[in-house]
Amino acid sequence: MTYLTGRRVEAVMADLSTFIPVRHRPSGPVLTFSTERATETVAVEIDTEDVATILLRFEGGARGSVAISQLSPGRKNSLAYQIDGAASAAAWDSEQPEHLWIGHRDRSNELLLRNPALMNGAGRAAARMPGGHVEGFADTFGAAFTSIYADVIAGAPSSPRTYANFADGHEEMLVGDAVLESSRTARWVQVSRSGVASTPDRRSRPEVQSP
Repeated sequence: MTYLTGRRVEAVMADLSTFIPVRHRPSGPVLTFSTERATETVAVEIDTEDVATILLRFEGGARGSVAISQLSPGRKNSLAYQIDGAASAAAWDSEQPEHLWIGHRDRSNELLLRNPALMNGAGRAAARMPGGHVEGFADTFGAAFTSIYADVIAGAPSSPRTYANFADGHEEMLVGDAVLESSRTARWVQVSRSGVASTPDRRSRPEVQSP
């Protein structure tokens, strides 16, 4: 949401829970993104959360909520968001990556199919196939590294930048720290940025140069 809206999270109220205290992991080696199902497993005690429900306060007064779950049967990698405005809304789900739902108050809702011919420059740069040719999760890696290496060749970050840098990673850790503290103390917690340079939005965000 910070990337899409340019608004950072200011405070969180989080509840983290562990509903399944014992899980079963494969007894042998497992490859990332393996398509095979393990048949032999060993029991493992779980000491980390498997469900998180979090309320968010953003810069500028916006509010948000997020539900994160490893307990939803049938959901393998559903990364979904919805942004609600005064006049319309937009929603997207990674399990239906070609579709963007647009909601309206005074006319019919819309379902926009991915079509680079209708996108702005940033959208066309991220699209690797023409409309009607499905793109999905794996294609995002190609789009990201294409942008990164284009900046490497150019010798400087593009503006606006279309990929995460070290500052974005640090921002994510600050929000994560606030989430853990909120869950531990059962209260709203401000995201602490003492000594961190202000980054009001992704278009003017200061770049962190690698050594």
